[in-house]
Amino acid sequence: MSQSVRILCPLIIVFAIGLTWMGCGEEDDSTDLPPQPINLQATVKPNHVYLEWKLSEPNNNRLKFNVYRRIASENESRQIANTEQPSYQDFSVISDTSYFYYISTTRIEKDQKFESRLSEPIRIDFFQPKLIIEPAQINLVSSETNAKFRLQNQGLAILNWSIEKTPDWLSTDISGGFINPSQSETVVVTIVSGLKPDLYQSNLQIDVTGSGPVILPVLLEITAEPKIWLSNQEIQFGYNDDSKDLVLKNSGTGILDWTIVSPENWLIVEPSRGQIEAETKTVKLSVDRSVLPSGMTSIQLTLSTSNGQVLPISVNIGTSRPILALSANELDFGFDSQRKTIILRNEGLVDLSWRLTPPRPRWLQTIPSRGILPPKSSTEVGLIFDRSWVPAGQHNFEVEFSPSPSTDNFPSQSLRIFAQRKGQIFGLVKDSRTGRSLANAEIYLPPYREKSKSDGKFVLPFDNEGQHKINITADRYIGRGETIKTTFGEAKVVIDLSPVPKIDQQIMAGKHISHPIRIAFSANSIYVTNQRNHSHLTVVDSTGVVSSLHLNETEILQKDEHPVGIAITKDKICLALSDIDKVSIVSADDSREVHRFTVGDYPVDCVVSDDGRWLYVSLQRENRIAVVDLEIPARVQRIVVGAQPNRLLIKDGILYVCNYGDATVSVIDLSRRIEVLRIRVGQLPTSLSIAHNGRYLYVVNSLSDDLSIIDLNTHREIARPQVSVSPVAVSSIREPNARELVYVGNQNGSLQIYEVFVQHDKLELIPRLRLNTNLWIQDMKYNPNQEKLVVLGRKQITIFGYD
Repeated sequence: MSQSVRILCPLIIVFAIGLTWMGCGEEDDSTDLPPQPINLQATVKPNHVYLEWKLSEPNNNRLKFNVYRRIASENESRQIANTEQPSYQDFSVISDTSYFYYISTTRIEKDQKFESRLSEPIRIDFFQPKLIIEPAQINLVSSETNAKFRLQNQGLAILNWSIEKTPDWLSTDISGGFINPSQSETVVVTIVSGLKPDLYQSNLQIDVTGSGPVILPVLLEITAEPKIWLSNQEIQFGYNDDSKDLVLKNSGTGILDWTIVSPENWLIVEPSRGQIEAETKTVKLSVDRSVLPSGMTSIQLTLSTSNGQVLPISVNIGTSRPILALSANELDFGFDSQRKTIILRNEGLVDLSWRLTPPRPRWLQTIPSRGILPPKSSTEVGLIFDRSWVPAGQHNFEVEFSPSPSTDNFPSQSLRIFAQRKGQIFGLVKDSRTGRSLANAEIYLPPYREKSKSDGKFVLPFDNEGQHKINITADRYIGRGETIKTTFGEAKVVIDLSPVPKIDQQIMAGKHISHPIRIAFSANSIYVTNQRNHSHLTVVDSTGVVSSLHLNETEILQKDEHPVGIAITKDKICLALSDIDKVSIVSADDSREVHRFTVGDYPVDCVVSDDGRWLYVSLQRENRIAVVDLEIPARVQRIVVGAQPNRLLIKDGILYVCNYGDATVSVIDLSRRIEVLRIRVGQLPTSLSIAHNGRYLYVVNSLSDDLSIIDLNTHREIARPQVSVSPVAVSSIREPNARELVYVGNQNGSLQIYEVFVQHDKLELIPRLRLNTNLWIQDMKYNPNQEKLVVLGRKQITIFGYD
């Protein structure tokens, strides 16, 4: 049979032979074909493919097996082997090639060959990893401590590698792993420190699973670079020192020859020359004072090395004089020590007369401050630190203990003194409204944190004198900051905390309320207009009882005559009827309308003068303010303002107007009834507020999400901080402690509380607390008489108290 046949050729040939045999046989009319191979299995080995199979049925005849193989990219199969075993190892495979294998069974009988049908083919992808190393050799020199090489898998199978042999003078950051096809791994090799000068050669053996090892040569050359190191280049012989040690060391590599030359024979150097490799060498310097004069003698030694280094060594020797020495050069009193002791010693050979050299600080006392010390004796000197004379903080001062008389040959000894005084802030935390002392309030001045005691008092430490900003928080109270100036380690402060508003009452839509829109206050009650239920006003008295003020005459408010703005006098309720361009005056006594008249195009808000005679109405479509004389009652004048005027506020004879259309606030002098100023603010100003006795006007700008703060003295916008998203209402409250809080209501129902903090004429709006009211906020006002904050939602009224 030919070695190159198509896949079905074996079957055709076998079939033809079978027919011939069947036609020519004399003994049997038919002959069975050999059993077909089944369950063909293949396993990829590192350098071959292993095949094994079974027969479709038991057979006791002597059989052989033909092994066929076809490359996946070709159409022809080739017989590659004939074997008697049901297995075969194909070592002729080529890497990165896919093959199909087929097996048939053959039987020779009476010189005729019978071949079974081919087995089901099996596909094998003979993919092998291929390791490439870059660079092919690593060359290192002394100045390099590490190098890198890259392992790249250019094969089509995962490469399992490991470094099996590494020289002891080299280490690698990783020793093995797996590399995917077309990927690489970078290995860092590091030189072990402390190698002697030499030429180092070795190989890194990198084993790849399924193939032989790969060798990476590594060459390292360490050259000798000796360098001298001295323990000291200035040697001081004390008055009683006969010898001193000098330590030499070769801080480089290789062998270093050295020599020390003394210009005088009374200073002996032992040894004076030598050789150093890796060890240290101690050289002893000995002095013979018998030939030296009294006082200080100085000479210079010369150290030279074989590599050309020349170093001078200065030697100073004191002879036969008093020597003042201190037991310490520094003394630290810390935070609380008041007394420390220093020991003075005379290390010389004659008497020492000493004294503390003035001036000295008044907070330091020394006992004694002068004296005489015999040779080789000592005495204690007490130092007392009086903290009452120093401010808080760290202090240091240098005092001198001097021989008397002091000369150049009898130097003074300096003692640097360190001391610290930790200051204390004595404080009291109280409720700003009730004056009650608050326990467990937390007072924080980094890094110190204290809590007030049951009587509200606290003591807070601080490190340095000056102005300190402390932060105070307490449960159910609005936290605040306080700037305190300390003097000589102390300060006293009383801190008033404002309580967090809590819900006293919630009035839901029903009998007395539908869709609240505006708020007004009388002496004891809260009045709320309902935009979609024009027949009554919601009234909440000082005890929290809710009622309706029915406008019971049908002609008073007809359908779609929605009241928006509301203002209260002693005996009148003034309503702005936006949809019909009128103002309704209702008697507060019997709830009957006493007057109704046209006031202008689309009135949206109204306020009453302090004397109750004049009503000011914003005419949104006329860009004017109507002036109504309530004694007539009728409109008597109109004042031109900005575009689309809306909310109004009167303070000290000044009327402030929010102008929606041109992002301004009009300032009207009511004595002259003219606009005297128009202040530019943020986009879409919707609400404004002035705290009782406050100095700022706050304007919420809904579209630009900020708050304009206007100084009432100059009528200038001094700040416009971002506050939240879609703010719609603002109310400012001046606490009993003169602290000014600003409440900003957002359309999403959140209520943000800010503190107005002014320091060095700079205003800062500090966020202190955020509450979630779960309301779609429409309006908000603070009632100073009842100390209540009223917040209107779309279908409910929420009243906050401060108990």
